[in-house]
Amino acid sequence: MQDLHGYEYPWVGGTVANIFDEASADFVTGELINSEGVITSSNGYKYSNEYTPVKASTTYAYSFYKTISTEAASHVCFYDSNKTFIERYSVVPVTKSTGRLSGTFTTPSTCAFVRINAPYSSGSSVGGSYGFQIEEGETVTTYYPYSNICPISGWTGAKVTRTGKNLFDKSNKTEINCYIDTANHKLVSNASHRCIYIQCEPNTTYTVRKQWNTSVNTDRLGIAWTKEVPANNVSTYNEQTVTTATVGSIVSCTTTTGADAKYLVVWAGFSSTLSYDTMQIEVGSSASSYESYSGTEYSITFPDPP
Repeated sequence: MQDLHGYEYPWVGGTVANIFDEASADFVTGELINSEGVITSSNGYKYSNEYTPVKASTTYAYSFYKTISTEAASHVCFYDSNKTFIERYSVVPVTKSTGRLSGTFTTPSTCAFVRINAPYSSGSSVGGSYGFQIEEGETVTTYYPYSNICPISGWTGAKVTRTGKNLFDKSNKTEINCYIDTANHKLVSNASHRCIYIQCEPNTTYTVRKQWNTSVNTDRLGIAWTKEVPANNVSTYNEQTVTTATVGSIVSCTTTTGADAKYLVVWAGFSSTLSYDTMQIEVGSSASSYESYSGTEYSITFPDPP
């Protein structure tokens, strides 16, 4: 059983290797996308009406099962972020072959989506072709249908913790002797200061709050996000800081993470006056009433693959 506490989750919200959702592709039969991007009649083809998101300037391996021996190709059609047609590429040339066919393609620099043309026959129970897989890289791997759960090789299960609204576990914190340099947008090593950090989600707004316990108005509360593990000289983004001299007042600050954010870093203040007792990190743009950190651990057993 794998303990996922503190583990980075690059697969959460992602897919198995296959990024093509065949169940939602909405294939249109008896037509294809021609080399000009126009939908035209063609009895031996079908095309995916839905757009599959891809990365620009990236190589993908493409594969599918062909069940009919008629001559046919399979094409990948490239579209930009506005879903404007760019070009068509013959990823599997015209062939009579059946079985699992494959090829590779590299997306253009402005590409954001693809659609496909594939062999079709009304006399086939699977429409002449099925089991489509698009995966990043040049290697075709074992076919798995699209899924939003990623299999992890060698793991039979996992332990996960579901928390309340407060994401900061003060009894299990990770501290560094740094402060957030808002002028130079980086973390700066300093033995008198403390920062803590937690993993975060991209494109998400977070708020940190705590009750001030000192009358020193040079103390700080700050928040930012980073692309790498927080440490001295690591770049910070969207920094926000506050100061106060009112003992007992509730202070807070907010940041919104970027698409490539990995860690949320909080400048907790001076080591000589620091208290984590009322610190709370939560999702959202405003500070709510304090709630102690709570987490319930669950064990998940992964079923054997089919």
